[in-house]
Amino acid sequence: MKKFHISNRGKIAAALAALLLSVGGGTYAWFTASSESTQNISIGTMRTTTNIPTPDVSKNYEPGTQVDLPGTISNKGSLASVTRIKNANQIKFAYADNDMKVIPAAQRKFEAASSNAINFVFGPASGDYFDNDGAYWFTDKSGATYVLLDPGTTVNIKAIDSFNGDVMGNQYQGAAIKLDLQTETTQVLDGAMKKSFGLTQDDLLPLENPTTRSSKDASATHAQAQHALAHLRALANR
Repeated sequence: MKKFHISNRGKIAAALAALLLSVGGGTYAWFTASSESTQNISIGTMRTTTNIPTPDVSKNYEPGTQVDLPGTISNKGSLASVTRIKNANQIKFAYADNDMKVIPAAQRKFEAASSNAINFVFGPASGDYFDNDGAYWFTDKSGATYVLLDPGTTVNIKAIDSFNGDVMGNQYQGAAIKLDLQTETTQVLDGAMKKSFGLTQDDLLPLENPTTRSSKDASATHAQAQHALAHLRALANR
């Protein structure tokens, strides 16, 4: 019988083939599986609208009077919001000073009105900071007012521009004034409030209703204010 002769090269090739088969077969010794899990999420919406009617411009206002601007702020989105209304009033003088030196018409232009001369405040129309569920009122060290609204909440507000007679002298006669109220709204998160308002939750203080001398009344309104603060903290720390 003829014997088959395997050369050294053939022996090496056979050994490699056996090794490869061994390694290849070894990979099937482990059971493996893979799966994919997909979670669907949605991004919330922010839709806050402010409605403040235009005042009667035909009326001649004077120092010592005020302009009442009733309106509403509504949160129609799915996220809580915090709103600030800034006073951006402008004035165009007809006179350069209280001696009533006339400014030529061509040189008259609008400029920022002094907040001491035209004082601006806004708050709940009722004057009660706690009579609207879902609305929470705050202030900061500058005296600005903020309202936090839960989704679906509408609050009636009153903005007031008061003309300070102690400041508005003869220079203000014949002046043209633009009552410009700028509404700024953002998310109730520290990063968002820092970008929009330059502050965080730690800079906001809850507004409280004036109380009588009754300690019971004072305790009740303080408890409501603390509830508002706790609600702010819970939202900002999500």
